[in-house]
Amino acid sequence: MGKQKATSPPVRARNQQRVISIFCVCAAVAVFVWMIFASIDLRLKTTAPGDDSSAIVAVDKKNDSEKKPKPEESSSDEGSSVETPARVSDSPADFSDACFIGDSRTVGLSYNSGKPLATFYCATGLNVSSALDEANIELDNGNMGNVVDALGQREFGRIFINFGINEVGWPYLDSFQAEYEELINAVKAAQPSAKIYVESIIPVTASKDAQGMPFTNENIALFNTAVKAAADKCGVEYIDISPAFVDASGALPEDAASDGIHLVKDYLIKWIAFLEQNT
Repeated sequence: MGKQKATSPPVRARNQQRVISIFCVCAAVAVFVWMIFASIDLRLKTTAPGDDSSAIVAVDKKNDSEKKPKPEESSSDEGSSVETPARVSDSPADFSDACFIGDSRTVGLSYNSGKPLATFYCATGLNVSSALDEANIELDNGNMGNVVDALGQREFGRIFINFGINEVGWPYLDSFQAEYEELINAVKAAQPSAKIYVESIIPVTASKDAQGMPFTNENIALFNTAVKAAADKCGVEYIDISPAFVDASGALPEDAASDGIHLVKDYLIKWIAFLEQNT
């Protein structure tokens, strides 16, 4: 009998490798298909009714809004006698119809009051006399003029006047009042349709007050009597803005002004807030 031809070992090894490869491919496909179905099942579970993630976000926002003070509610600084609304910092107040006239305190207001969209005719060192006599205001045409020249450029619905801190060292109170009356009447003549508000002189801090005259709160209160008298005599509205700032002692809080006189941004925003609420 002839010998039966045997299959060579290399052929058997190759066949075994093919079987193993096919098995591995099938296993990989099975795992891949299982992963797809598992992912779909997971998505279906996470979007099931009653478990909507967008609804959770909405609830969180609602809770946040409920924690914020309502417009009629307010929060005060420690020791402050008057409260101002917290909502003013959220968006700038619209004073687009308004003009603010004043000294360096009003200059600060123009830069740091939450951009109230107002017009400002003010300058550092300006007072009730120089506002009419000196060309301290840059006009629309690039030239310099006084406050009345500036007011002649357009009409305003409201005008806020704040002077006095530079004048509290003046020796004669009646001269201050007379100068203030002249300024008010000049503003009235330039803007006959505008509502004019004459603001009180803002107090200083207790530490500044302790340094003595002329920047004492007692002296400022005295000059404020002349401010009110001038406003009353000229037939315009006097508005005491000190409740927006003062503490229980009637002084400006120490954190309100780094130099005891000129307000920091937080208190300038309170100033705008008070005017928004009371005019």
